[in-house]
Amino acid sequence: MNYEHRKGTINEQLSYWQGQKKHINNEGAYDYKLNGNPKTASPKLHIDQKEKDYIISSLEMELQILNYKNFTQYATDHNHKRMVNYFRSTLQKRIIGCHMIAETLKGKWTLQSELYQIYNFNRSAISSVIKECLEEGWFISKICEDHSNQLCYQCNDTMLQKTVDYNIWKFKKGNNPKIVNFVKNYNNAVLDDILS
Repeated sequence: MNYEHRKGTINEQLSYWQGQKKHINNEGAYDYKLNGNPKTASPKLHIDQKEKDYIISSLEMELQILNYKNFTQYATDHNHKRMVNYFRSTLQKRIIGCHMIAETLKGKWTLQSELYQIYNFNRSAISSVIKECLEEGWFISKICEDHSNQLCYQCNDTMLQKTVDYNIWKFKKGNNPKIVNFVKNYNNAVLDDILS
């Protein structure tokens, strides 16, 4: 009986699965009974403890960043809470907000087309975020003469100050020591290899 295109009963599915397992094992697949159980075997990776600590803290840092929606609410007033909740609401808003802050701190103005080129977000989504942030007063705009008189953007002073406050909170009062652990285990050897 051919079970490929029908669900069948549980017993039929089990019978089919066991048949597939036998078929795979007969083709020389890994035999768990002969070669031990890889689920309980220790990994054979040969790296020193410093490198392990760096990898672990890098992964934990990445998980911490990806878990931004669940950070403890640290806002100090209603307007600040509104801004925090806005930039936590979607990954696109978070990325655009972080990009604008970083470029503003560098003294640069950002075009919508640059956001599209760098992050490949939908152009209408970028435009919508920019428009909403301008209406809230979180972003400012000007005509950039060096970019064919297009509008370009930076974040305002309040957003910059709240970023400073956030970075202090993140290290001193944040609910997760993983960021501090990442800095502690930061491995300069990785950058040395790239830069040499």
